[in-house]
Amino acid sequence: MVDRDYKRARATAVKELEQLLASQKRTEQRINSLRSTIVALDKLAGVTVKGKPKLTDSIRSIFKAAPSDAQYGPMAVRDKLLEMGFDETAFSNLLASVHVILRRLAQNGEIKQEKGRYKPMEKVVDYLAEL
Repeated sequence: MVDRDYKRARATAVKELEQLLASQKRTEQRINSLRSTIVALDKLAGVTVKGKPKLTDSIRSIFKAAPSDAQYGPMAVRDKLLEMGFDETAFSNLLASVHVILRRLAQNGEIKQEKGRYKPMEKVVDYLAEL
């Protein structure tokens, strides 16, 4: 009887975790959308903003907002950064910087690398699948 209680509690926790991860993904998508809107409005209003997002954080945000089956090459990531209004003038070669960051994020287990493409990593869901 106690084992059933633990299994039921675990199933409830897994379900809640899945719901929270889905909510987190929707929130990241909305954040990215709002960033793009704000950048466009800043240009129209002539507003100069200090403290813009860092490149690594912006790339992480792209993968957090991506569907779990999404795959991006370095050029697609660069294009998404530009769509979000990322200022590429701060880099002599933005694409090279994107390559380095993608490789580092993959080495750290934050994203997956498969055949030159990068995919979002849902560590908690992957962990649960191994149980």
